Amino acid sequence: MNLQTTVDIKKPLLWLAWCSALLGGLPLWPHLQRPVQLLLPLALFAGIWAERRGRVLLGGYWGTLAVVLVFLFYALQIRITYLVDPMINMLALMLAVRVAGEKNPRNLLQLYMLAIFTLAASTLISLEMSFIVYLLLVVFVVTVSLVLLAFYTHDQHLVLKKGQLRSILSWSLLLPVVSLLLMVLFFFVLPRTRSPLMHFLNPGGEASAGLSESVAPGSVAGNAGNPAVAFRAEGPELDPAELYWRAIVLNTLEGSVWRRRAVPAESPGRVTQGQQVELKVLPEGWRQNFLVTLDKPLSVDRHRVEVGDDLVYSFRRTPRHRFEYRLVVQLSDRLPSRGPADMSSYLQVPEPLDPRVVRLAQQIRSAGSGGVARIAELQRFFSGQELSYSTRDLPVTDNPVGNFLFESRTGYCEHFASSFAMVLRLAGVPSRLVGGYYGGVYNRLGGYTLVTESMAHVWVEAFVPGEGWLRIDPSQYAVNVESTLRDFSRHRIPNWRELMDSVEHFWAQAVLNFYLEQQLETVFSAQRNIRSLRHQFRWQELFLILGGVALLALSVWLWRRPRLTAQQRLIRRLRDKVARCYGEEWGRETLGLQEVARGTRDPAVAEFARLYQEAIYGDRPLDPERRVRLRQLLDKVGDFRR
Repeated sequence: MNLQTTVDIKKPLLWLAWCSALLGGLPLWPHLQRPVQLLLPLALFAGIWAERRGRVLLGGYWGTLAVVLVFLFYALQIRITYLVDPMINMLALMLAVRVAGEKNPRNLLQLYMLAIFTLAASTLISLEMSFIVYLLLVVFVVTVSLVLLAFYTHDQHLVLKKGQLRSILSWSLLLPVVSLLLMVLFFFVLPRTRSPLMHFLNPGGEASAGLSESVAPGSVAGNAGNPAVAFRAEGPELDPAELYWRAIVLNTLEGSVWRRRAVPAESPGRVTQGQQVELKVLPEGWRQNFLVTLDKPLSVDRHRVEVGDDLVYSFRRTPRHRFEYRLVVQLSDRLPSRGPADMSSYLQVPEPLDPRVVRLAQQIRSAGSGGVARIAELQRFFSGQELSYSTRDLPVTDNPVGNFLFESRTGYCEHFASSFAMVLRLAGVPSRLVGGYYGGVYNRLGGYTLVTESMAHVWVEAFVPGEGWLRIDPSQYAVNVESTLRDFSRHRIPNWRELMDSVEHFWAQAVLNFYLEQQLETVFSAQRNIRSLRHQFRWQELFLILGGVALLALSVWLWRRPRLTAQQRLIRRLRDKVARCYGEEWGRETLGLQEVARGTRDPAVAEFARLYQEAIYGDRPLDPERRVRLRQLLDKVGDFRR
């Protein structure tokens, strides 16, 4: 046997086994303990080295003993609150043992299963878009491996020709193709819960966020921007300078910290001025108890959500899964309201106060008896004070307002908003802080506005009788506002990153957020489309379209089907005629012409065989005269029987 044209079946089987282990372990590797991270690749290299040297590592019962010890070591660590880490490290070490150990059929089958379980375990940590790539590759590799394993189990010394191996591999590729088609079908058909069934094993920690439920200026020396995505809002492109994303209202000042307490009852009016916009918001890793809306929201399409009189939409229970919601907003800086019956909670200030701040408030109060005049006077003060917007090298102090307004004159949105609201309260103007986000980067490819945690922002709402709550952003009065807060170009991302973010958004929409509601909506949408087609097309038009498609398919089939030569057509006619006259057994393709002639004893068949074979085996072409004679003989086939 020529060794150059043969392949030992164990060789491709081993390479497929190592590939499956690599594909199963890679997604989980960053989340493993450091010793396991080192052992997994070492086991892979050791397994390859041992096979090339013809040696066996962890053979016989030693491999089984190692697996049992690994299982016991991590099983004893499992607790109700500590499940995922022991499980993923246990699976990874078991995979390492099988990769380095003996490669008999049973161990290979265990290796494939461990590779699949290891890949599945990575989804307990996160379900990234790369998972689908690993899944597709693992399905192909493991399915082909199982086909080869069936041959290997029957004969471990089997040697195949390369053509035979290619044939086996090509046919075995049909199995993963069918599996993937079924996976896609089941993805749309099988009902999906909002929270993954195994989510309780690893519910996830609190997401780090730039948005906070309290504001404490002067408590930290800096506020580094967090580039993590907060949410994406599908809708039209809007001026980022007008995008105030409203989330929470802080109405109580405790010392120097603003917090949200019980909201005084009031009856807010309906916003009628400004552009109306419809949006679909998709939060990313959201762990807050409230929804983000664009100032001012008219309606929010989301179940189990309550709205307060201050237009804060809060969950009854904090969500632990991905979600989305639709909202209709009116872009306006005014919220009509008669105000609460008791305004004292919006005028409350802590004691003691900086005398400089008290004198400033008296100056603002003397500007006029109305709230509009006092607000305008304070705006002029902020504009003339040469305040700078900065998130670095800020003083840590117990007197943040006085220090910011009269000493450092440098701070970020919390300093501006807290100082403005406190002075307004001292001047007799009810006020509160609103926390949310400012701005956004529009992704034209995906059709959505991207908002990151670095865009977290705080502004002020002041109440004026007859007007309602007016939005005021004191940070806009910073001398460097154009190069800091309003420099939206600093949030822009490169084109390639914008493309990747669009793909991630599609992944979240099509996979992560595809729950039972979306499945039902897909079915209803298909029904609506079918009904609309019935109205758009008459039956005659539909038949014409279907007929055209059928004619096109027939034309393609006729064009692509094998074309028979003149000799092949004559032979086919002969066999068909013989089968009709003398039975199907004499029309089989496996019989030669002489066998047919002897079996039927038909002179016409015998003469046909003689003339045909003289032309073919004598290297003489079938000239027109001979073809005419053969056709005449075809017409006489069966006459002998009659």
